[in-house]
Amino acid sequence: MKRRTVLYSLLLFFLCGLPGLLAQDMYEAESEIFPESAADEMPGVALVPFWGENKALIAQLGELLYLLLENEGLYRPEAVDMVNLPEDVPEGGFPPYVCPSPSLTKTAPYAVTGELVFDDESSLYHLRLYLWEMAGTRLVFTDESTGRDRGEFEMYLPSLLEWLFSWLEQPREMAGEWYEYSDPLAQSESGSSLPEEKWLYLGLRVGPSVRLYSRDTAEPFAENNIYSFLNITAGVQATFQFLPFLAVQAEFLFTNDYAPYSAVNPVINTNTNTGTMRAGPDPFSSYSLMFPLALRYTYRQGRLFAGALAGIYFSLPLGDMENKTFGGNFGYSMNPPLGYTVGINVGTKLGPGSLFLDLRWAADIGETQKNSGEDIYKRSMVTIAIGYELGFFTKKK
Repeated sequence: MKRRTVLYSLLLFFLCGLPGLLAQDMYEAESEIFPESAADEMPGVALVPFWGENKALIAQLGELLYLLLENEGLYRPEAVDMVNLPEDVPEGGFPPYVCPSPSLTKTAPYAVTGELVFDDESSLYHLRLYLWEMAGTRLVFTDESTGRDRGEFEMYLPSLLEWLFSWLEQPREMAGEWYEYSDPLAQSESGSSLPEEKWLYLGLRVGPSVRLYSRDTAEPFAENNIYSFLNITAGVQATFQFLPFLAVQAEFLFTNDYAPYSAVNPVINTNTNTGTMRAGPDPFSSYSLMFPLALRYTYRQGRLFAGALAGIYFSLPLGDMENKTFGGNFGYSMNPPLGYTVGINVGTKLGPGSLFLDLRWAADIGETQKNSGEDIYKRSMVTIAIGYELGFFTKKK
């Protein structure tokens, strides 16, 4: 009897403890797959309740925003308590177009504010969101979406969030590198998405060039104005960024010129002793160096930048020019050897540097001449080039 009682007790203990053991094993297995630290390593985003009159819809959209960020898995949403406000935050909080106080967002490196406004004319709600980077209290980007209810915003809000957060330079690398509350700028030296300013940028670029050549008179050729696509420009550039938006850029460029003029040659018929005229190709071809010096304005926003520049250049021939009508090979120069250039460029951060596209207009001030003083042509050009530049010597914040 005692033996049977002991067996029943052991069996009951086993059956009661089995679910707990299984649950513990499942928890440990799940912890290995989804460690608790994974969520903690995500950059936090403080979600400040939106401004607006429709409190019910605002609460629904706030919940939707929280779920979307949580499901995306790149950021950790943190709801902001607007009941127990810090002393430096007014009742109701700051307007959404004002960066929230760090005492409200705590250690979250980012914050989202917004406002919901009803438009009587269109019968639509306008939801405008503001994405803030708390290190430096910088507005990263703002945009808006429209809808009639939660259902419509549920369709449009994911793309709006994706667009907003695409303006962050390093969303994944920010994990675990938050600024200290006592020093909001502490992150600027280590891994924040604030773009680092450099003193010097060095780059390479290459691309085709459309050249326009003009002569005062066509003789001894069949035309005086021609153009050619068979030209190329390649070189290096160095940019000294003395202000956040303004720089001096010096360049060293190699280029060729191919001016396909046509010569008019007499053709004599020996049988009839009569002559005709026939035009044949007789291009000018040469190589030269250009040394542009320009003032460059650049606007940077996250990973993207756009700029404009204007300046002058010095031109230096490389070897002789070739043209049969003008006597084969001969020395030449530009008088004066100067020109002007203007252009625009756009680019994006790619790897350690930036990939950019450059569009230029340039024109010689002087005439290209034979060393004997005879005019050859005057030159202007449109050049499109692709390039890559690296920044050196980080500026102190």
